[in-house]
Amino acid sequence: MAMSSKASSSPSAGHFERSTPGVLLAASLVVAALALAGCKKVLNGGSNEDVFHARMVNLLTDSPTVQYSIDGTVVASKEYMAATGMNPAHPGDHTVSFAVIRPASLNASDTTDPIAIGGSFQASYAKNTDYTIFAYGTTTHPQTFMMDEPSDRPAPAAAMIEYQFVNASPNTPNADVYITAPEGGITSPTKVATVAFGAKSTPTTMTLTRRPDVTDTSAALVVDFTLELRDPTTGAELFTTSKITLTEKTRYLWAFADNIGPGPSKVKVIGIDGTTNTLLDIDDQAQMRVVHVSPDSGPFDVFRNSTATPIATNVAFRGVSPYANVPSGDVDVFAMPSGSQAVTILFVAAPAPIADNNYSLYTVGNQGDVDAVVLTDDHRSVPTQSQFRFLNAAPSLNGQDAVDVYLTLPGQTLDFTTTDTNNANMASKFKRGTIAYKAATDAIVLKSGAYEVRMTPTGTSRIVLDTPLTVQDGSVQTLALIDDLPTASLELMPVEEALTQ
Repeated sequence: MAMSSKASSSPSAGHFERSTPGVLLAASLVVAALALAGCKKVLNGGSNEDVFHARMVNLLTDSPTVQYSIDGTVVASKEYMAATGMNPAHPGDHTVSFAVIRPASLNASDTTDPIAIGGSFQASYAKNTDYTIFAYGTTTHPQTFMMDEPSDRPAPAAAMIEYQFVNASPNTPNADVYITAPEGGITSPTKVATVAFGAKSTPTTMTLTRRPDVTDTSAALVVDFTLELRDPTTGAELFTTSKITLTEKTRYLWAFADNIGPGPSKVKVIGIDGTTNTLLDIDDQAQMRVVHVSPDSGPFDVFRNSTATPIATNVAFRGVSPYANVPSGDVDVFAMPSGSQAVTILFVAAPAPIADNNYSLYTVGNQGDVDAVVLTDDHRSVPTQSQFRFLNAAPSLNGQDAVDVYLTLPGQTLDFTTTDTNNANMASKFKRGTIAYKAATDAIVLKSGAYEVRMTPTGTSRIVLDTPLTVQDGSVQTLALIDDLPTASLELMPVEEALTQ
């Protein structure tokens, strides 16, 4: 491998950092796509010329979609915790740079150009080599390292798999890797590698045998594979998967990445080659909190399972409890009046939390008819955008029509009568969803700023809510439509989800 001293060194991936933020805007995606097609000095146009291949893995914990460029030509874009495909380019010295995709805007005059960030680096790339660029850290302090492997390696032969690991988790400076693979002759946890942060293990092949209980001799061979990470100094367990099924004739590459979910493991493992699945620790949990939006009910205590483990206590109307750990899988949740000595069950719910996810349990309904609406939250704060959704939690709308949600710039007219698509005020252009009682819209991602929210009974122009909305970069909110009893009106109650807010 031919690399500059600023990049990785063979045979293991090296580690280097860049933290100076960019100050220039990258070219727009459309222009960049045209440049990508025509830039023969950088990218190979399908000829037999010498090439290397490159891809990016986006591990920037607060990023939206990230694009990477080679010598100013946009190559590909990918969302958080995912890898682009391999893309060809001509060997030689090149500069790799990064930008993040802007959120949508309701103002047509706003630029759509991606926002350049730091992390750019220069390196020398050799022909017939595949490079994987790992971008990690944050968008304000992006850092990178790179691993390389020969191009055009043949797939593993029949009855074989190949596995390899790369440590891209700053939370895990060093890890011993143990695997169990009974069909590969490894019946108990066995150490196969030690991988430092920014380094990779050697690709290793494993020969599989058919299970004795499998009578179909034409079926593909599989192996029940378990992966463990341990601290090389203390032997403490850092991460253990449940059994995963791997199939013969497949090359697997996994990356260790930081876990920003509830954990408790600080690591998760993402599939790059062979699978795109994300592997979690078998002991990872979920988190849940309670949001009280029942307008005429007193404070609640909310518990889980028959053990009466509290999730939240003494949560009053408009109150939001802290998050509490809950196990993944089936979890029974019930509520009682706060401090009640008698067993008075107000509602019972049976959510099924998924490990490393966060949830809000909204207590929706009038007193005597309260129910739980459980929504999956998003804790990731993205500093270049706002994200929000609307929840219909107003008991006065129970049994009524669903409401249509419209979002415009402040003071913008909504024309409910026109069918002219050239009309800038055509109402349907601004519709963000229809929500029945106890339902929510999908997440809306927009540029931060001031907006106006209007709601109408579905299919009508009768406005039942008209309110300003200001959203900030980095915020992730659920906007709960609730009843304000003193004023006998509807209002939006913002509930923040992002951890940094």
